[in-house]
Amino acid sequence: MNYTHTFVGYRPPVRYDFEPWTQVRIQEAPERTGPWTTVETVNLSPVDPDPSQPALRNVTTDQATLEQGWFRLIFLDAQADASPPSLPVLSPASFTVPTSSVYESDPAIIRAISPWLTQQIPLASPDPLLLWMGEAEALVASLTCRAIGAGAEGEDVPANKVPLARRAVAMKTEQIYQAMGTATNRRRGFSSGKVKAFSAGNYSESYFGPADAQKAGMLDPDPRFAEILWSLATEDCREYWLNLWNPDRPDAPVAFPLAYDWGARPGSY
Repeated sequence: MNYTHTFVGYRPPVRYDFEPWTQVRIQEAPERTGPWTTVETVNLSPVDPDPSQPALRNVTTDQATLEQGWFRLIFLDAQADASPPSLPVLSPASFTVPTSSVYESDPAIIRAISPWLTQQIPLASPDPLLLWMGEAEALVASLTCRAIGAGAEGEDVPANKVPLARRAVAMKTEQIYQAMGTATNRRRGFSSGKVKAFSAGNYSESYFGPADAQKAGMLDPDPRFAEILWSLATEDCREYWLNLWNPDRPDAPVAFPLAYDWGARPGSY
C-alpha cells in the first residue's frame, strides 16, 4: 500500500554556475537517521530561469511506503549532480511528536509541535529555523535554569518534563519570530498578548518588562506559557524569581498561584 505526502516551501540551494536544478528526489526512512530509500524522482516545472534565485517548491508524492515517517529532498541537475539532502522532516507531523527522555535541539521536533512555524519559515538546507530556535532555547534556559540548547548551563531536563521543554521552546520561537518577523506577524504577536517587546536596531518598544513581571508574578504575559515555564523551572530558579518579585516575603514553601483553565485554551495548545 502506498501513501501520499506533501512537502511545502522547499527552496533549492542557490547556484551561480547557470545550471538549474531540474529534478527533486524524495527519500523516506523509518527513523530520522535512516536508512534512506528513494521513493521517486519528480521533474521540476518550470525550471528556474535564474538558478541564483531559486523559487520555493511544493512537492507531492503518492508512492511512499510509510504512512508516517521521515522524509528528505535532494535536488538534481541535468547532469544528475545532487544537492546536499534537506534536513529530515516527520510527515505527517500531526500524528505524534517523537518521544525521548533527553531534550534534543532538533528543528524537526519543533516543526512537528508548531505547524505555524513550518508555514512561516520554509524548510531549506541549513534549516533557517535553527537561528530562531537557538535564541528561544537561550531564553527558556535563562528563565528556567535548565540546560536547554547548545552550551546552556543549568540542571538537566528531567525525562518527564522533556515535552514541556519542547513546548516551551516552540512557543518562545513563535514569540521571537512574531516580534522580529514581518509587520503582519508583529501585529499578530502583540494583539494575542504573547509578545510584549520588540527591538530593531536602535529602536525598541517594551510591553512586559521586569516591573510588569514583578507585579504579575509571572515569567510571561501569556498564562499558558507562564505555567509551562514555571513547571519547567528548577526549585532554586523558582526561589530566585519569587525573591526577585517579593524580596520581603516570609519564608514559605515554593508555590506559584496561577490557575488556568486548560479546557478553555484557544488554538492547538
